[in-house]
Amino acid sequence: MIRGYDAQAVRDAEAPLLAAGEPLMLRAARALADHVVARFGTEHGSASRRVLVLAGAGANGGDGLHAAAMLRREGIAADAVATAARVHEEGAAALRDAGGTLHRLVDLSPAQLDDLLVRTDLVLDAIVGIGGRPESPAECRPLLDAVWQQAVPVIAVDLPSFVDATTGRADSEALPAEETLTFGAVKAGLLLPGGAELAGRIRLVDLGIGAHLPAVAAVERLTDEDARALLPRARREDSKYTRGVVALAAGSEQFPGAAVLAASGSARAGAGMVRVLAPAAVLDLVLRERPEIVGHRLESGSGETGAVDLGQMGRTDALVVGPGLPADDPRVSAGVDRLR
Repeated sequence: MIRGYDAQAVRDAEAPLLAAGEPLMLRAARALADHVVARFGTEHGSASRRVLVLAGAGANGGDGLHAAAMLRREGIAADAVATAARVHEEGAAALRDAGGTLHRLVDLSPAQLDDLLVRTDLVLDAIVGIGGRPESPAECRPLLDAVWQQAVPVIAVDLPSFVDATTGRADSEALPAEETLTFGAVKAGLLLPGGAELAGRIRLVDLGIGAHLPAVAAVERLTDEDARALLPRARREDSKYTRGVVALAAGSEQFPGAAVLAASGSARAGAGMVRVLAPAAVLDLVLRERPEIVGHRLESGSGETGAVDLGQMGRTDALVVGPGLPADDPRVSAGVDRLR
């Protein structure tokens, strides 16, 4: 289970550690740098790879700048573009001390920016983090567009920039990431519409704040492993009836594939028997793909609701009505009647 917390809950959980002088930023930067090294370590010629950090003025930019400095010390060429008038001074000093270059976005022409990105193998998006809003400033949009146009892979630092950490609301210009390294706790916005589509694969970096997080998360999302564990497993003594019978009123001349997909999904989900009520041409397609399906032919020309009796299909534990049915199909009204 992936548990996501709203922005304030994460800030409150970090506060005791920051008050105690724990170097959370350096821990986050170290984890980020190690991840990039590991990523490049599986690729041929990793020593020649180049990383570009998009660094905002706040702590998120500091994470990225410190990570760039650490990458420099690992032999990976890492530089940064400062997207605002201010920079995180400690992070910027660390990068310069490691031999890196901090470009200012306002000083780069479009041609210079494109040239910089052409030589870049990986972008670290560290413009804004947990305090970001779903609004990108006008001065950043040419940079975001250039990264998108050059199709440079992106890793989001904590969360993609210009995504609300609590609600998931995202700016239309926000950069989609292949991966997001999120620090301390998964932000709820990474699991909600908007942020979820931009985050890519989410990797949680433990900063030791777990004991200070709320007992109940703001958002919970099943992993693939969680979903697999919830699926029923056939037992030795099971039969097709004990595993459940699903009846589908699905598929039509206009949308025959819907019945094939619905029947295949039902069978693969573990139903003991799957029945399909459909016209003969649709059943032919279904049985060609899934010969174990039990077909119930819908006579052509039966246009009245009463001509379709779902109860005549035999034993049924679950009824699905709708995939691939036009609005005037008699199976629709018959299904509604069955539910009354």
